[in-house]
This record gives sequence, C-alpha cells and structure tokens, in this order.
Amino acid sequence: MAPAGGPRPARLYVAEGPDRGETVALEGAAVTVGRSRTCALCLAEPNASKEHLRLSWEKGGWVLTDLESSFGTRVNGQAVQKQALAPLDRIAVGDTVIIFESDVH
Repeated sequence: MAPAGGPRPARLYVAEGPDRGETVALEGAAVTVGRSRTCALCLAEPNASKEHLRLSWEKGGWVLTDLESSFGTRVNGQAVQKQALAPLDRIAVGDTVIIFESDVH
C-alpha cells in the first residue's frame, strides 16, 4: 500500500512490439521510457526517441508526458502531449503498445 499522498502502485506491461512481455514497476515520483539504457523501460522500438515519455505522479495520479519525441505518443489511439492515465490505458510508441496497470484498490 502506498503511503498517503505517495504514488499508487502501478506497472507498465509491453503487450506488442519488439519488447513484448517486458514489465516495469513504476517506483518513485517519475519514470522515463525510451531507447536509452538509462530509461526505466528501455525499448528496442526503432520509432522511439532516446527519452520518449515520462510517467510522473502528479496530484494523486499517474500522468504521461511526451518528451518532444520525434514520432509522438498515443494513448488509446489519440495523440497526446500530456495525459492523466487510467488503469488499462494503451500507450503506443511507434508499433510498441504498452499497457498501464494500476492498483485501483
């Protein structure tokens, strides 16, 4: 259980793409996704930027921010710059699809 006001337990699950089956727990206040090995979720996706997007805990929820990526980020099929996430949202980075899973209890 997360401390009051702290990040709610969540994880990313790669459902489609070169990294299919990979998972990463969202720990701390922010997590970066991209091709760089320094990212919490390092993707082999050719259309991902080195630092493609960031997930951060803001005002009681997880928020996705596109980091000015070359090819953009889509959530549930819609291009986004910044988007609050809900459980089971589908995040697309090129042909890679990542499922946002969150503890809703």
